[in-house]
Amino acid sequence: MQEMIVVTIPNIPGQDFEVFELVKGSTLQSKNAVRDVTSSLKTFVGDELKAYTELDALHALVGFHLQSSLATSGSSEIVAYGTAVKFTV
Repeated sequence: MQEMIVVTIPNIPGQDFEVFELVKGSTLQSKNAVRDVTSSLKTFVGDELKAYTELDALHALVGFHLQSSLATSGSSEIVAYGTAVKFTV
């Protein structure tokens, strides 16, 4: 698997690309992380697992954002999203 470029800006200077799709993931983390590992992985991967094969052919993630918020007492939600792109020649 090649290394993917991840940037927070909406473009990569000097690089032309084709937009693939918005990619996202989220997880709920609590104080007892060991007990919640399985549920966290299911939440984070969710339906996106089927897209991993397609994402392997992509080159970069632009406009990457990472956000967190307090969900309940003792737990927080972490959300990550960006636009997957493929470089053009």
